[in-house]
Amino acid sequence: MNAIRWSICLSFLLLCTMARAASYTLRLEENPTTGYLWSYTMEPQGVLVETASAFETTGRGMAGAPGVRVFTLAPATEGDVVLRFELRRPWEADVPPLDTRTYRLSVSMDGIREQNE
Repeated sequence: MNAIRWSICLSFLLLCTMARAASYTLRLEENPTTGYLWSYTMEPQGVLVETASAFETTGRGMAGAPGVRVFTLAPATEGDVVLRFELRRPWEADVPPLDTRTYRLSVSMDGIREQNE
């Protein structure tokens, strides 16, 4: 019983500490009016959690103007993670993406940092 209690306390402590670690923000150029949108996969899943995804216009609010997709990710646990982003039209599943980006990140209690290859 005490082992279970210690495990729960340690898990809670890790979660509280990770919640204090800095979030990670990615800004990718996007123009949703063309139908092209950024999406991503994460390997392994569960290291980061998406806390926000928003489109910011850069063309003074003009309709059809390009902008930036802002993804904000927060740590959920420690570990290394690979994010693969694809710029594609969601309805064109058989068409290669217009652009791809890969980010390798290391998540620790000290924060989130990009890994150099």
